Amino acid sequence: MMDARKHNAADPGSSSEAGVSGRRRPPIRSAVSRLHVLIAALALFFLTLGLAYRWAEWTAIDGLRQQMAHRLNLYSTTLEGELGKYDYLPTILPLNEAVIALLRRPDETTLIAGVNHHLEQLNLRAQSSAIYILDARGRTVAASNWNEPASFVGMDLSYRPYFHDARLYGSGRFYGIGTTSGEPGYYFAHAIRSNGQLLGVAAVKISLDRLESTWAPDQERVFVTDGNGVIILASVVEWKFKITGTLPAETLAQLEAARQYDRVALEPIRFVERRELAGGTRIVALDDGTPGSPEFLALSKDVPGTGWRITMLSDLKRVRATAGTTSTLAGLGYGCAVLLALYLRQRQHALRQKLAARKDLQRAHDLLERRVETRTADLRSTNTRLLQQIEERRRAERDLREAQGKLVQAGKLAVLGQMAAGITHELNQPLATLRLLVSNIAVFLQRAQPVQVEDNLALMVEMIDRMGRITGQLRTFAHKSPAPADAVPLHRCIGNALFLLNEQLHRYGVEVDLSEVPEDLKVMADPHRLEQVLVNLFRNAIDAMAGVSERRLAVAITGQDGRVLIRVCDTGTGISEAALPHLFEPFFTTKEAGKGLGLGLVISAAIVSEFGGTLKAGNVPGGGAQFIIDLPAADSSATAESEGAKPCRTACPCCWSRMMPRCGLPAVKRCSWPASKPGALNMPSTRVTPFTPVSRV
Repeated sequence: MMDARKHNAADPGSSSEAGVSGRRRPPIRSAVSRLHVLIAALALFFLTLGLAYRWAEWTAIDGLRQQMAHRLNLYSTTLEGELGKYDYLPTILPLNEAVIALLRRPDETTLIAGVNHHLEQLNLRAQSSAIYILDARGRTVAASNWNEPASFVGMDLSYRPYFHDARLYGSGRFYGIGTTSGEPGYYFAHAIRSNGQLLGVAAVKISLDRLESTWAPDQERVFVTDGNGVIILASVVEWKFKITGTLPAETLAQLEAARQYDRVALEPIRFVERRELAGGTRIVALDDGTPGSPEFLALSKDVPGTGWRITMLSDLKRVRATAGTTSTLAGLGYGCAVLLALYLRQRQHALRQKLAARKDLQRAHDLLERRVETRTADLRSTNTRLLQQIEERRRAERDLREAQGKLVQAGKLAVLGQMAAGITHELNQPLATLRLLVSNIAVFLQRAQPVQVEDNLALMVEMIDRMGRITGQLRTFAHKSPAPADAVPLHRCIGNALFLLNEQLHRYGVEVDLSEVPEDLKVMADPHRLEQVLVNLFRNAIDAMAGVSERRLAVAITGQDGRVLIRVCDTGTGISEAALPHLFEPFFTTKEAGKGLGLGLVISAAIVSEFGGTLKAGNVPGGGAQFIIDLPAADSSATAESEGAKPCRTACPCCWSRMMPRCGLPAVKRCSWPASKPGALNMPSTRVTPFTPVSRV
């Protein structure tokens, strides 16, 4: 022991080295231990985040699945209800005896017209797309759209599957695109039998567009596929008529033969299944060729009785956001502890990071300066090109204005040509009047009635002046001068017009119904040009009644809200639907060749438009046509000025034998000149009765 103590005392350096060595090893072990703890802590932190995320995702998906199941049932029930509303419709068509009779006698036109109108009214009440009847060979014999351009009447639809199913099984259903209208729809078909014999098939087409429009694309996307996997209804328009799978060549041939998706290219749309979950739900992604395709929670359900399958897709963005928020909150406490442990270490590195940040900021500043210089150069180049484009557009606008001026001049010359052609039509009226006046003068000279001769000569002068005014309209148009409008007594214009057509009314036995026209009722117009319009309308009415037994010309006057409506109705054959849109087009006429130029109504409409009014045409229920002239009424001041400026006289509207003061002419006055008195040219039986035409134009 003594030796050992001496040895230790003699060698103090070895003891010191041993002490130093003993003090260095614990920090190394501590650093390694801290590193292990840090790694374990980080691993536990991320594990906690992952578990919290998965739990939150599963919970959110389960809740979303329940919501989707409820809404999917609602969508399916709505679709079934929409189809169920029309399921009965084809079964009641055979109850109509006219339908059975038409299938037995398909060539009888009366039955065809009656069934067409019946189907048309039934289609309007049911709000379906079309209702039609097929014979046993699949040819359409009657349809609700018989009067439309895309009518089914006469079409051979025997290739449609619903026709074959109805023949074999009594009823059939089918979804497809119409080969005539090009509109998709759902078809119901029911066989029509009599005493066990198949007579034909009743079919109803409905549109599901209104139901489909309620499926507004939001977080949820809904689509319906048929038995072949073709999307037929979708809340996303781009998905419609896409194939969710791969169709065999045989199936494609069957679809082509049935023309189920006529003129539509069936392109594929691929949904990639990511994961299958409980309850029949799946997580799918739309494979559209772009990275980061969104994922959806998919839930499907069969639609009973249709062979369809309705699928709902709900975007998982909200689910992922909820799961992320939940995992973040779960790891927040754990992260705060870890961050607190790292705080001291972060302070040590703060200065170093600050210096590094300054260097990074300087590099970023230099990079930004270079980018600004590059962008500025690009902007200058873009501005230069923009100025060049502006100058080019200004030159184009100048060229356009020059071209427009030339077009206006060309249009003016064309209208001048039209008016020149119309003068020939307008001069026929006064020429016919002059001929009649000359005949009357000859008669009056034979009877030694000089007073009547003078009256007729005065009327001839007035007719010649009127012809001068008609030819002056061409010069008026050339100088763009508006037609002079003044306060004109309406009863005077109507009386003069009837007076000019007295001989034609008497010859054709036309009965005139004229509502009472107040003497103080005046309109803003030119009297002679307004008479031209009335004479043209009256003459057209007389021509339209040439082939009917009852010939009645009705003129009704109504005034309200500063406007005056003149309705001219006849009992002729009316205006056809095909001719009505073209009635006011130049050179369009329904008369025989050589009996009309097709300019009378065009010129009349132009004259009325110059007066600030409108001329409309239509048919009267029960037969006949009606024309409505809408003119502004004259106020009292204009009326007084007009009355004081024109104290002239005119001929009696009932005969040619007397002159009456123009300012005191009544609306309609039965001529007291006896019909048997020599020289009298009376109006046909004229009645002053109220007339209320239907205002359908």
